[in-house]
Amino acid sequence: MVHELYLFAFRYPTQDMAHVWWNDETGEIKGYGADRVRAFLERVIAEGYIRCKPPPCSIPATDGLFTDHTQMAAALALGWKLPDVLWQYYPRFTDDPEKPEDAVD
Repeated sequence: MVHELYLFAFRYPTQDMAHVWWNDETGEIKGYGADRVRAFLERVIAEGYIRCKPPPCSIPATDGLFTDHTQMAAALALGWKLPDVLWQYYPRFTDDPEKPEDAVD
């Protein structure tokens, strides 16, 4: 499936904006800023992990990043405001895996 993504950077939203189409089956990324997005994602893969929130959480960054929704969501969230279509795939972590869901801090 091809997803249309508007990516706005946290610091300079218009300067670092990208408007790309991501094919989650082939991993192809096309559109305005696609080269910059691909280069960023390649650097993430080279690092070998993707930092997530809350710190110090992370997930592995693999060669499959370009076709994996979870890795793509986590990686794009490092540099841009995550588009709504990808929020459902962002990795979720809890501080304490033994803590009941209805516990109050």
